[in-house]
This record gives sequence, C-alpha cells and structure tokens, in this order.
Amino acid sequence: MTNPALDAQSLSLVAGLANPARRRDAASALATHIGADDLIVFVRDPEIGALLAAPGFQQTLPGGRAWRDFLTTCTNTRHHTAEVPWPEMGTVVRGLGLAVDDGAVLVLLGGSPHPAEAEALGLLLPLVAAAFRDERTALSAAAQATVARQAAAQARELAERLDSARRELQRELQTREDFLASASHDLKNPLTSIRGGAQLLRRHVERSDEVDRARLTRVLSQIEAITAQLASQIDEMLEMTRYRMGRPVDLEPRTTDLLELARRVADQHQQATEQHVIRVDGDHGSIVGRWDAPRLERVVGNLLNNAVKYSPEGGAIVVTVAREREDAAEWAVLTVRDQGIGIPKDDLPHIFDRFQRSRTVVGRIAGTGIGLAAAKQLVEQHGGSIAVDSAPGRGSSFTIRLPIAADGAEPARPSEAIHQ
Repeated sequence: MTNPALDAQSLSLVAGLANPARRRDAASALATHIGADDLIVFVRDPEIGALLAAPGFQQTLPGGRAWRDFLTTCTNTRHHTAEVPWPEMGTVVRGLGLAVDDGAVLVLLGGSPHPAEAEALGLLLPLVAAAFRDERTALSAAAQATVARQAAAQARELAERLDSARRELQRELQTREDFLASASHDLKNPLTSIRGGAQLLRRHVERSDEVDRARLTRVLSQIEAITAQLASQIDEMLEMTRYRMGRPVDLEPRTTDLLELARRVADQHQQATEQHVIRVDGDHGSIVGRWDAPRLERVVGNLLNNAVKYSPEGGAIVVTVAREREDAAEWAVLTVRDQGIGIPKDDLPHIFDRFQRSRTVVGRIAGTGIGLAAAKQLVEQHGGSIAVDSAPGRGSSFTIRLPIAADGAEPARPSEAIHQ
C-alpha cells in the first residue's frame, strides 16, 4: 500500500528518477518538494561491498572519510543526521540519512525535510535502490563487454602483427637463403671459367712445345677480366654488409677521368663475352672530376655485368658519357643501354632495393639482388643519383649523374643517401 504522506507529485518525481538523463533534475525537484536542498542515493556494490553513489548522481565526493563515517553510522542506526561536505553547495551542509535492510542509503541534504514525507520516501528506497543496482549491473556488464571487445581487438591486432612479423621473418630468411644460393652460383661461375681457362692452357702446353702467344694472351685476358669481376662481387657483398650495419664506406676521391674509366671497365667486360659488343661513346675528350675511381669502376662494372647477364641473346651494349650543366652546376652523366629482356613496370620502383630482383628473372638468371643496391649507395654517397628506364622486350637504360666538383673540392655527400 502506498504511504499517504507521498502525494501524486512526489510519486511522479520518484518515477522520474528512473530516467538516467533526467535523474539529477528529478532528484533536485524531489528534494525541493519535500523540503531539502538536494538528495543522493547510495547503493551497495556487490563486487566490492562498498556503498557507492547510484548512477547519475555525484560520483566523487569531497571529504571522503567524513562521508564513509556518515554512511557507516546510517547503516548501523538506520537513521542519522550529521554535517557533511557537499560540492555543489561549496560548503558543509546538514545531511539526513535513511538506511534500509538491503544496505541502500537515502541522504537528504540541506533545507528542512518534512519528516513524514522523508519517512515515506524511505519506504520506497528498496524499490529505487533495486532499480539502481540493476542499472549499475547493466553498466558494469556493458563496460566489461567493452573491455572484452577492446581486449579481443587488441589480441587480434597483436596476433596480426605477430603473424606479419613471422611472415616478414620467413621472407627475410628465404631472401637470405636465395641470396646465399645466388651468391654461391655467381661466385662459382667465374671460378669455373678460370679453372676451364687454366686447364685449356695446360693441355695446350702439354701437347705442344710451342706456345701460341695470341691464344695464351686471349685466355689470360679472359682470366684477368673474370678475376676482376669476381673481386668486384666480393667487394659489393662486403660493402653491403657495412651499409646494413649503418656504416658507410669511406670514399677516397681523386682526380678521375670518367670517360677513360668507362672505357677501361668496358674493355674488361668485353674480354668475358663473345656474344655482346660493348661500345663507349663520349662527346668530350675527357670528363674529369673528384671521385673514388675503384668504387665507380665497381658501379659501372655492375651495370655492364647486368647488361650482359640480362641480354642472353647477345647484342650491342652502349655506354655513353657526357657532360651537362644545370643551375650553374656541372654534372657527368653516364648511361648504360642494353637490348635485353627489360624490367616489368611493377618491379621498377623496387629495382634498387636490397635483395630485390625482377620476378621475370628469379629462378631463370642467377643474381644476388645486391649489385644495384650497392651501386645506388655509392653513387648517392658521391652526391649523385642513379635512375632506370626499362620495359619488357626493349632493354634497359641505367643513368648515373655525378657532380663535377671544382678543383680541390670534395663532392657532396648527403647523409641521407647512406641510410635506407
């Protein structure tokens, strides 16, 4: 039976507490209706056993110890009056606390609450507190569900990252295995050629008292050229190891004629092939700059080696060396053009990446995937650039641009060029 001390307006205001969005306004209006300034309802949290402000009420209260003592006395005596701090009023106010058997506490703050209506409101407190507890349970469940979803999402993200790391590690291991296999093949081929040339010479000497000097010179020149390529490949591997460790090579720039350097390297590579014709074109008698000649020889040699390797049907390989002026600066421009198989468009952006090779040659033509990466590093360390223009079926053209430093000046060495 409804207590007669609660009129229809009081019951309506109590019902308004059920709406979380209007709870504060409804609580303030209800408190004013029964003579108080404000009210707050506390319900016992089943998980921690402590009295907490119901959802929608002030959750952080000043003077926590005073409130704990006040609520403890309320639950022990069922009815207690004392001074308590209240933030919305900015001062200490008189609080009237009413407790029920389930541990809920109704606190009327300030004013002069009407005793009969306060007691009647206390009779409805178990119903109100039960609703608040259900709401808190639902909020807690929703929060736990949110945490669970977030944890599941984080677990999925972590699993994806771990799987990605695993796949990356597998790719890295496969790349290293491919590199070792290709390196072994690339190093073994020159050694096989050297051994074959040596055996040919030995048989010739054993069968004849006379030595064919022309033949001897030709075979020895081939051995010398192949040996130079072998040494260059080993140097590339060593320098790429230094780059991977973040240790750029120390350049030793000296006055160097790039045209003469190109001719020298082209002659060495011509000795190692009979299917190709390597030609060097230059529109100047010489193009002199301050560069590290041995390392530029290795760069040009790598481009020529690739031109030969990826032109299995043979053909012409043309090296052009020219001088260009741009923005008051002089540049030496060296281009190597072949008539080989070319590079697919999708592979071009990665052609200078370490251990990267065109998908059209993997498994068909041996290679380590470090030559162009090493060339790019060395050219950029000279302050220059390297670019490629290629398409399947029409060959490739690699262009190197090197700054021609003034006499006695060092070429630019951008630090970013040595870190990939």
